[in-house]
Amino acid sequence: MIAQTTSLAHHSQHQPHDTLFRKALQYQVVAQDFFRQHLPNELCQQLDFDSLKFENESFIDDKNFQKQADILYRMKLNQQPGYLYLLVEQQSQTDRWMAYRIMLYVVRIMERHRRLYPKQNLPLVYPLVVYTGHTRWEHPQDVRTLIQAPHNLIKNYFMTSFSLIQTHQINQQQLQQHLWSATLSWVLSHKKTTNVISLLRENLLPHLQRLEQAKHIDYLIDLLQYILDTYQLDPVLFKQFIHTNFTKTTGEKIMTIAEQLRQQGFQQGFQQGKQEGKQERKRRERQYALRSAKRLLDLNMSVNDVSVIVELPIDDLESLIE
Repeated sequence: MIAQTTSLAHHSQHQPHDTLFRKALQYQVVAQDFFRQHLPNELCQQLDFDSLKFENESFIDDKNFQKQADILYRMKLNQQPGYLYLLVEQQSQTDRWMAYRIMLYVVRIMERHRRLYPKQNLPLVYPLVVYTGHTRWEHPQDVRTLIQAPHNLIKNYFMTSFSLIQTHQINQQQLQQHLWSATLSWVLSHKKTTNVISLLRENLLPHLQRLEQAKHIDYLIDLLQYILDTYQLDPVLFKQFIHTNFTKTTGEKIMTIAEQLRQQGFQQGFQQGKQEGKQERKRRERQYALRSAKRLLDLNMSVNDVSVIVELPIDDLESLIE
């Protein structure tokens, strides 16, 4: 895990030369001379050597602490915070995955800094590996060489800016060209919309109908289910939207959604009624259904369709017709 950080007291069983190295680097004069010898000139020119401060932390994994030791120095680069990280490696065989592990340790150092200084940007961490073995180092020092992919793709896309997909910018052209992915993005980005039914009808309906025509009914139902669960909408109007815009076959397959809509509407409208008697609850549900029916009739829906949607007999709706 990234957050693995321990004090040096936790890693106390190192080899003698590792212990010596750590003790020696705690002397300011030794640390300054060591870094002047081994850091790139460009870094040395911008580093304030008087700002070097030993940090009593370790970032190596527990399974490696007997064969490695690490040292962290805080520094300033042009008055900006940064770190020098040394890993002392005393294995007899060189480690193929060293570059990858160094990357993990650097991220842990950045995470530690972020927790300590949440208002600051991330620091520069410059790693150095001190190899005390006698065999020649044979493995990569650049983690990119460990990645199995075409060289140009690694160069252009590894550890570069991530790709940002802003779902609220999905337009009609994208919906037309990328039916499956663009409908998903559109649905995810409009959950805080108020006038949902009009927006669906004006922007998404043709593409939902294309999904139906392409026989991707399960995906269509998933999208409608998400709209049902997360959007602020009138459940009766949404049921009417489904009833009037999709085929009978599709309508039958999504009747479970329609039933859930009805139950949601009743449950949201009659939470107080649940605590009352059965007769009072039925009376309130009927009033809600009649109000919903009146709204649908005002939208010029036929009495037969309204009767199906609100589940009231036609005779009960006649009084609503002007």
